[in-house]
Amino acid sequence: MTMWLALLACSTAPTVPEGPQEDVAKAAAKNLCKLYKGGGLTCSVDGTSVTAEGQRITASATYDQYDDTLGVITFKGTVALAVDGGDTWTTRMSGYGSGKGAAIERGLHEWALVSGTAFVDALRHDGDRKALKAVEPTIGHEIYIANATAVWPGWTLQRPPLEGGMGHEDLLARIAPVVPKLGPPPHMLRIEAARNLGELVLTCYVDGVPAPDVCAATKGYHWPDVGSFEARQSYAVFGDPIAPPPPSAEGDDAAPVLPEGG
Repeated sequence: MTMWLALLACSTAPTVPEGPQEDVAKAAAKNLCKLYKGGGLTCSVDGTSVTAEGQRITASATYDQYDDTLGVITFKGTVALAVDGGDTWTTRMSGYGSGKGAAIERGLHEWALVSGTAFVDALRHDGDRKALKAVEPTIGHEIYIANATAVWPGWTLQRPPLEGGMGHEDLLARIAPVVPKLGPPPHMLRIEAARNLGELVLTCYVDGVPAPDVCAATKGYHWPDVGSFEARQSYAVFGDPIAPPPPSAEGDDAAPVLPEGG
């Protein structure tokens, strides 16, 4: 009983911090700028804002889930990216780590990989996928179409790596009927899939808000038939359809930045 009471004393009730989280927004801005620079583009950071290719983008972040148990922090929430003179894009984030700083560093690093790559390339209407190629030089640079709008996949988080990767064409073909219901773009879609001991759990978001209709639309997509896996995928829905450029030898040889982990 004594040990149980001690454990309870070390565990903080899951009170979600309210309002804008400046430390998270600064981490988002820093990691976003890394993507631009990794793609050979100009970028500078000023607090929660970046100036990338002459365009100012300001990040803000809020939590909707937060837990501190024995010093291990887990959180979920949103990162909004406001483009000066343009749209505000709302994305999902999550993180965990030993201590708040480590959780934010790990979570916003992953956020840049999964969501930032889609945002940067879609915003620039970059057929060469400079941000995605900065992370993954040789695989998965296609741009798809749904409801006559370009759809830009971000980098795919896969634990363990999925054989054959993510079937974007099949998955987006199933989601396409939902896209007209979302209203005028831009939109950020996020699909999280996890299997543990055989049970598949899907969680989907549109512009940071849970979207069960998107999950329902994926019915029939073949997720890996393995005991356990985790996958996270974001799609930016924005802009006119664009034809992919011819293969670039320079891009294929580029060294990846922002590797998984951290």
